[in-house]
Amino acid sequence: MERACRDCSTPAEAYQRGFFSFASQEEVDRDFANVAIFEIKSNHKLLDFLKDGSDAPEIRPREAQNIVSSMFRRAEPFGDPLKSA
Repeated sequence: MERACRDCSTPAEAYQRGFFSFASQEEVDRDFANVAIFEIKSNHKLLDFLKDGSDAPEIRPREAQNIVSSMFRRAEPFGDPLKSA
């Protein structure tokens, strides 16, 4: 799973028996075809996830922040880093 998340076309982070990703179902089907068949179990609004965590799966806000931070670190190779002027 870790390798599939690393090689995914969008940032993904392994979690328990699945993973978190910004990918669509089509991207998940393509990028994880050699691992297993996955279906999206839950969707989260990013800011709510960071602030409140999740009930299903049960994730506290701090852990949610760590997951998203890891995904953003993995995202850097996908484009130019975020810049501010």
